[in-house]
Amino acid sequence: GLALALRTGQADVRARLQSAIALAVGVVPLRALSKPLMRGALATARGIDDPATVGLGLELAALHAFALGRWSEARAHIHEALGRYETLGDRHRTLELRSTLAAVAYTRGQFAAAAALFVDLAHDAAAAGNTRARSWAELGHALVAFRTGDTARGLALLGSRRAATLQPLARLHLGEPREALEALPAALALARGRPIKCWTLERFALPAEVALALREADLDLTGAERARLARLEREALRAARRFARVFPIGAPREAHLRGLSHWLDGRPGRARRAWGEALAAAQKLEMPWDEARVRLDLGRHGVNGSTEQADHLDRAATLLEELGAFDDRGDDRRVPSRR
Repeated sequence: GLALALRTGQADVRARLQSAIALAVGVVPLRALSKPLMRGALATARGIDDPATVGLGLELAALHAFALGRWSEARAHIHEALGRYETLGDRHRTLELRSTLAAVAYTRGQFAAAAALFVDLAHDAAAAGNTRARSWAELGHALVAFRTGDTARGLALLGSRRAATLQPLARLHLGEPREALEALPAALALARGRPIKCWTLERFALPAEVALALREADLDLTGAERARLARLEREALRAARRFARVFPIGAPREAHLRGLSHWLDGRPGRARRAWGEALAAAQKLEMPWDEARVRLDLGRHGVNGSTEQADHLDRAATLLEELGAFDDRGDDRRVPSRR
């Protein structure tokens, strides 16, 4: 199709196809090829007096930047695309882009901004009769609520939805570990296969997060339950790894979870190497929530009383406070004390 568009000089078709191909190649991933393809597609689209073509090119370029953790670029593309679609009166595309904007804020750990975006999106989607966008918004808002310690709000937003991805985390926050364990297989069923959408990070990472939290809690499980949890943990870690191999924004979380698994297996050296990898990735990608969680483990499992331990815990507390997040693995479920 792209070759035909090039031969016939159909610039609008070329721009649409090339941007779609660039996004698909990025999922393979062949990023060295996807980046120039996307730049070329966007340049072609901007040279056409067609808001729909430019809007689509910007939308796909935003997803490409999102997957790579280029946050400012992703937001800029989204806002420009919103302007194009609003000119056309395309409410469906506008709501989808606003959902992506909220997902960008959430993935970075900007929970207050994400919550506000999800609330506005849910309201406008309801007014437009778009039940799909409204559901996305409410589930996204529920996830923000769980991450910020507002379990009651998260459960209220979930309502009667099954929301398999979120159920294990919800049960964990309710202090129902066995129910969380029972909910893991359904969550993992959604995490099988190759990830193709960058905003599905939690679908691929949450099962491992919950499985490891259950294991770390050292519950009074039967032998059969422990064996089952071990199988689920292995599958969940593979799911997180699949996402990270495709989308760089999954790298900090995957390395962090891998490190915790190593620690619980009695392999402190491997754990610290994985956590070091996670910390470097989180800082490079400017993902402060992931950085805070890695620092919590580096501090908790460091040398007691050491300067390094204090520095990690202090920085983690600062980041969590700035983000309005909380330490969901702490004894009192609050941000750890700062020095």
